[in-house]
Amino acid sequence: MKKYDKDCFELFRVFSDGMILQRESRVRIWGFANCGSRINLEISPETDKPAQDKPDVKTVFADSQGEFSFEIATGPAGGPYHIRIWSGAMEVNINDVLFGDVYFISGQSNMELTVSRTIDLIGEELPDINYPELREFRVPLQIAFGEKRDQYEEGYWMRAVGDDILKMSATGFNFARDIHETSGIPVGLINCGIGGTPIEAHLSEEILKAYGIYDEDLEKCKDKAYVKSVCDSDMKELSDWYARLNELDDGLDGDVCLFTGEAYDDSDWAEMDVPVFFGDTEIGEHHGSIWFRKEFYVPDNYLTEGALLRLGTIIDADVVYLNGHNVGQTDYMYPPRRYMLPDGVLKAGRNVLTVRVIINRNTGGFTFDKRYCIQGREYIYEGGYRGRAGNPVDAVPEKGRYEIDLSGKWRYKMGPSMEVLPMMTFFQYKPAAIYNGMTHALRNYTFKGSLWYQGESNEVNANKYCELFEKYVYMLRQWFGDKLPVYFVQLPQFDDPARVVAKDSWAVIREQQRLASRIPDTAMAVTFDIGEANDLHPQTKRDVGKRLAALAKDISTGTGPLVTRATYNENDNTLVISFSHCDKLVLKNCESFEVSTSAGAKDIPLIFDENEDKKWKQVSDVSVKDNTVVIKGLPEKVKAVRYCYDNCPYKPSIYDMNGLPASPFVLDVVSVL
Repeated sequence: MKKYDKDCFELFRVFSDGMILQRESRVRIWGFANCGSRINLEISPETDKPAQDKPDVKTVFADSQGEFSFEIATGPAGGPYHIRIWSGAMEVNINDVLFGDVYFISGQSNMELTVSRTIDLIGEELPDINYPELREFRVPLQIAFGEKRDQYEEGYWMRAVGDDILKMSATGFNFARDIHETSGIPVGLINCGIGGTPIEAHLSEEILKAYGIYDEDLEKCKDKAYVKSVCDSDMKELSDWYARLNELDDGLDGDVCLFTGEAYDDSDWAEMDVPVFFGDTEIGEHHGSIWFRKEFYVPDNYLTEGALLRLGTIIDADVVYLNGHNVGQTDYMYPPRRYMLPDGVLKAGRNVLTVRVIINRNTGGFTFDKRYCIQGREYIYEGGYRGRAGNPVDAVPEKGRYEIDLSGKWRYKMGPSMEVLPMMTFFQYKPAAIYNGMTHALRNYTFKGSLWYQGESNEVNANKYCELFEKYVYMLRQWFGDKLPVYFVQLPQFDDPARVVAKDSWAVIREQQRLASRIPDTAMAVTFDIGEANDLHPQTKRDVGKRLAALAKDISTGTGPLVTRATYNENDNTLVISFSHCDKLVLKNCESFEVSTSAGAKDIPLIFDENEDKKWKQVSDVSVKDNTVVIKGLPEKVKAVRYCYDNCPYKPSIYDMNGLPASPFVLDVVSVL
């Protein structure tokens, strides 16, 4: 138990300026002090007018564990309020407190992902976004093993105004904005999302021990010396790998890059079209570095200041030079390459772009269906222009902007070949790590509901996901109430650019998530029609947020069609698939349904291997009648049916009248005569 100086105390970090407390509830405010310390609290409206009545003072004493807690009744949505807490000579004032609806949000990178990473879609709106009553407390990454942390080392409440918007969860912000615009109620988010974490990292040790398969990790990670030694070893391997690569690379002389100058002669380099997946070329499974160069021209009457360089995404890492100047680098494959060019680097006439691509683990490449271009702000006249040397330079539709295409022929030179960089150990991915370090500390907070966006990192043991998610839901409900609503995101489509995700693994996760939606007071936002197939972190978070908000407003209308039953009539070889949560279905195409006449297709499927996959046959005679799908012309008895069962289904078929898609599914078929 921590010892404090006389009269000193500390509040749980979330209780700070700008916080939102759940409206019309009995909520707790707590902190830490020496055993027996007397702590006082008063709450009052934050106003310049003199108070009519003196605020009531609540008094509590710290218990034998050095913790104190106030319970206060909150009123209707609104504010701001001021909370004063004191003990002897020490006083803490919490300003700009609102009463509203507070949501616990968690998961992995797609919940953690900030608004700044969706700038391509939201950028033009940013100057007009001003929601001071939307707020987020982002819990800092802190992990623990064998102990449960009760305090956060840092953190503050961000308001959806100015630069803070860019730091907020994109999914959370868009959810909160939709709720707030409809209700006018302040919305608070407390965010425990951490990229890459499997669901096991968010579960308690007590839950995980029941499975028996996590015990070794749980025990080993309690040894701090072991954790430190692994981290030190990993960092040394990483440092040594890059040091050897740089030493062997002919393009480097110490810190000086030799291939980046405008005068460098690359005429003997090979050529390759970009974008490209290296596995489809003579480069193959090369690990190490590769140098790429591209010459392009900027017309004399194009403004070169304030330009943006886009290089899609690159597997795995890159360092980028323009006319010999380092203009940016990214250390892993997922972030979009958006490099603002310093004034004076881009120039009229000839320019030379050099990219050092580093492939450390995956099969490298430049991701397809991304933008590779220079985007400038202005040109002197409207209309298109055809640049020197035949380079196409076309004005984009917006007046006052131009775009120079950088796709097509690039020259390249192979760098040194290296062994695959060993995987680092990310201890935040370990069982119970996030639960112990972050989630458990919130157990006494009061929430309206919870949002969950996770599943990508559970593709290896996908068939356990529904069961683990159910454990997660009921863990939250032990703290936050038996009826706590939990709204979660079903994974979008994903056609892995690095081609390392196992076949059908995301399809299995989606099916497990569909089954999990049967848990009472949960609802699933179907998103496989609004992602970006070539991006693990799609920017389309506005749509995700709106679909989550639709669930929070009304589960009965916000879910989209939910499949309930598949019935095969042996008399006329007709399959009827029934749906709930819709009065009438909309059929957009007939290309997403497959049937199987073989035994073994289960409601909770295994990941199908190639032999299993051959048992499925696409059907084409598909129609809808009210809330059913009718499939005719089946050649023989059907035992199972599946819909959009693929990591990346491109043509969803079934929607409701509100434009919400039906979830992918796989079902055993009930036969009737």
